[in-house]
Amino acid sequence: MKKTNTVRVNGKTLFKGHKLTIGMDLGDHWSCYCVLDEAGEILLEQKVATTPEAMKQIFEKIPRSLIAMETGTHSPWVSRLLTELGHKVIVAHAQKVQLITKSNRKDDRHDARTLARLARIDPELLGPVRHRSAQAQIHLTVIRARAELVSARTALVNAARGLVKSYGQRLPKCGTQQVSRELAAGLKAELREVLEPLLKEIESLNEGIQEYEVRMEKIAKESYPHVERLKQVKGVGTQIALTYVLTLEDPHRFPKSREVGCFLGLRPTRHSGFFRLTGQDDFRVAVEPRLPTRYHSEQNAPTDGVWIVALTSKLNASVGAFEE
Repeated sequence: MKKTNTVRVNGKTLFKGHKLTIGMDLGDHWSCYCVLDEAGEILLEQKVATTPEAMKQIFEKIPRSLIAMETGTHSPWVSRLLTELGHKVIVAHAQKVQLITKSNRKDDRHDARTLARLARIDPELLGPVRHRSAQAQIHLTVIRARAELVSARTALVNAARGLVKSYGQRLPKCGTQQVSRELAAGLKAELREVLEPLLKEIESLNEGIQEYEVRMEKIAKESYPHVERLKQVKGVGTQIALTYVLTLEDPHRFPKSREVGCFLGLRPTRHSGFFRLTGQDDFRVAVEPRLPTRYHSEQNAPTDGVWIVALTSKLNASVGAFEE
């Protein structure tokens, strides 16, 4: 008689060799998961701490399964960890799982059940996405950290200029990169003393931004040779080119070059024939300051054999691309 292999998880018995489907609702501190058998019956519902140690302790005991989760803060590292443990992981696009986003019943256990049942019926219903590799994620974090410093610098510069205007004075005009304590030299002594810590902080932010820019240049030079090719396009520097390469990461996953524009959120509206840039946040933040709000589809028609992305600067149509 053939022996039936089993494994116990949190006091429950799971059968090895059975096709299991697991839905996981990730939380900041605790995550709920629901295990279904081949017939769709619930075998196990539990909570697990959202830490690498706790996740590994639980899911290395569970037979290889199909695990579904939504995109979120923790989904990149959790999906990588579960894949390393041998599970097949589906990361659902959170905005496309309307049974959860539009549900009036907001419950972690119920959401885990819904993810498990959808994954068991048809994984395509989840609008699966693919997370970046760990290397691409850390490189993109450099760009995101720089963007946060730029945002903070802009806010502080605007605050400094606004505060000075309320006294009937103005700081000299200059770019944000040139803002320093020297700008306050022509102000009244008491106002200059008050603004000195604020302007000193802006100087510190400028140094931090410059440090990140040096890191970006190093990353582009050492890891992504396509960046230099993209920088040949007018108005495209290391930040835009590197963000573009990291956003795509693997261009060969697109069957046709025309699909890249849609992936980036560059698509024509239904009736006007004009493009609007939506979608990928990192790329949009990098490119938007250099783009007009609309592009005519005829001026930006994709070319076969080339990866197209709208990288328009002051001219009406500057298109950046790199060959396959």
